[in-house]
Amino acid sequence: MENQILEKTKKYFEYFNSKDINSLSNLFSNDVQLIDWVGSWNGKVDVIDIYSKVFLSGNVSVYETSEIDIVNQKSFNLIKLKVDDELLDVIDILHFDSEYKIIKINAFKQ
Repeated sequence: MENQILEKTKKYFEYFNSKDINSLSNLFSNDVQLIDWVGSWNGKVDVIDIYSKVFLSGNVSVYETSEIDIVNQKSFNLIKLKVDDELLDVIDILHFDSEYKIIKINAFKQ
C-alpha cells in the first residue's frame, strides 16, 4: 500500500512540474476535491480547470520536495513551490481511495 501511494505521489509532482494535465487527470478520482489557500474546487472537471489556469498564468513548479510521509491512505509532503520568482513553503496532503486515485488535495501555505 505505502509503495503504491509513494509512487503515485511522486508521479503527481512529476506531472505537475511538466504541466501534464492528461496524466494528472488520470491520477484523480472523478470526485476529487482541491482545497488550498486561494479556494476550493470539487470534481475532476473543476480541479483540472483550475490546474490548467494556474499552468497558463505563469511559471509554477515544485522546486523541492523535502519530505514525503505516508500515513494510512494519505501522503504528507513538505514542498517548496516556485511561483515566478517567489518560493513558497507548502504542505500538500494527498488523500487516496482504495484504487489509489487521488480523492482530495489539501495545500497549506506556511
